[in-house]
Amino acid sequence: MAWLAGFSALSVCGLLLAVYSRDEDARLLAVALVGLAGAGGALWTADAMTYLPLIDWLIAVLAFVMWDVRRADWLRAFVAVCVVRLGTHIGIAISPPASLWLFYHLLNATFVAQVFIVSKQGGIRAGNRLFFWLRGVRVAVPAQAFVGHG
Repeated sequence: MAWLAGFSALSVCGLLLAVYSRDEDARLLAVALVGLAGAGGALWTADAMTYLPLIDWLIAVLAFVMWDVRRADWLRAFVAVCVVRLGTHIGIAISPPASLWLFYHLLNATFVAQVFIVSKQGGIRAGNRLFFWLRGVRVAVPAQAFVGHG
């Protein structure tokens, strides 16, 4: 269950960065990913993981409509990851039980990629703010503070 806590924390951090980006599509998709993490945990504990592809399908269709309206590059990348994720669900359905671990790892990796894509713009904005703040701190410190006294 530690993986579930990690994915939940990751999706919440992605949501916070997406909110910081001021992009409405990123906010909505980030909320959907938080819901996906929560639903994944609930479905895992209820042993009903067969419903997870339906949630992924809903997120993929939502992202495709967003991309069709805006034609943003990050939305196209998100839709591509959604297609890989849906293909992974097909692989889980048709593969023998001995090779399921590969598909589970791929499913987890695609979730991490989705969170990264959604939160990237907010992370860039937060990084720029931090850079300008650190630049101001550097200027505020007098040069004599770095001179050694011997």
